[in-house]
Amino acid sequence: MKEKPLLSLIGFGRLGAALASAAQNSGYHIAAVASPGEETRRRAAAQGFCAYADNAAAAAAGQVVILCVPDRQIEPVCLELTTGGRLRAGQILLHTSGASAAGLLAPAKAAGVAVGALHPLQTFAGTATDAEAFAGIAFAIDGDVQAAAAARDLASSLEGRCLEVPPQDRALYHAA
Repeated sequence: MKEKPLLSLIGFGRLGAALASAAQNSGYHIAAVASPGEETRRRAAAQGFCAYADNAAAAAAGQVVILCVPDRQIEPVCLELTTGGRLRAGQILLHTSGASAAGLLAPAKAAGVAVGALHPLQTFAGTATDAEAFAGIAFAIDGDVQAAAAARDLASSLEGRCLEVPPQDRALYHAA
């Protein structure tokens, strides 16, 4: 059995919290989570996660870094992580946007990081049962070979179904 990579999640809102819990329940180790809010970091720490205010420090801890931030923050956070030198060749960076393809992560790709998108086709209410909501749902995936493989592995571990959505079809997929 293949060893699961260390995950770091940037953003610990409804999706980030649910994904961290579900991934941990599926055998992944969550190396770090990052959130700007002190109360959110306390909530993450209370759940046993190592919580940072600094996105770059959290990203440096994981082999796979997942951006669970609002769509408008994906590019700025990617730039922050890339220019901060905390992302390194060999890491994988995924975002969770439904509307955008992995191309949003071009600065990380230029730095030698494999990039991709992993969008769970599900809404999350911020409840204790959100981590269970991944079973049976579809995940829209695209990106580099290595990033798409990591996204498929994670989705499968969460008992989800994978939909390969090419970059040119992301907007149509999201609108549907």
